[in-house]
Amino acid sequence: MMHQLAETPDAIFQDVWSQLARATRDRRSELRWMNLATTTPDGTPRLRTVVLREVIPATRQIAFHTDRRSSKSSELEVNPRVALHFHDRRGALQIRMEGLAHASQDFDRVNAWRKLHPGSREQYAQELAPGSEISSPTDAIVRSEATDRGGFENFTVVAVQIDLIDWLSLAQSGHRRAAFRMSDGIPHCLWLAP
Repeated sequence: MMHQLAETPDAIFQDVWSQLARATRDRRSELRWMNLATTTPDGTPRLRTVVLREVIPATRQIAFHTDRRSSKSSELEVNPRVALHFHDRRGALQIRMEGLAHASQDFDRVNAWRKLHPGSREQYAQELAPGSEISSPTDAIVRSEATDRGGFENFTVVAVQIDLIDWLSLAQSGHRRAAFRMSDGIPHCLWLAP
């Protein structure tokens, strides 16, 4: 479904944050799934899809969950710079963001854990770290004794402090693109050729 096109830089900026906040509550939103780009210590780019979990527009932060044992966690410790990509095919909208990621103190980890579906919690109880080599797919099935251990110790909320937003709206009447760079917490808009 096409979203109503915001006309001013301020309206676009507010609309970006509003749509992302809505996506954390709407499981059908295409913006709920974002691509996260990190780099390995040797500079190799890595890309994966994560679920947008929390949004704090006032502080320009978004959050996702990960397993502390995952490669993305170790990559973020070495280089916290990340790029994010959201795409709403039905809304003909692309949002790219850049920022600094860190294990969050601003988001309530205990509350986030409680909100997780039991099936999601089970994945954090897995004895093997994500990406571990296995000989058979059944080697990674979470056993009931593993779920008794919990998994909370492996659960991490990662916050990204956004410092750049690149917004692209695709429309038959003409594509529009704007970039917002944060400076002292204030967004500065530049119109860009699409």
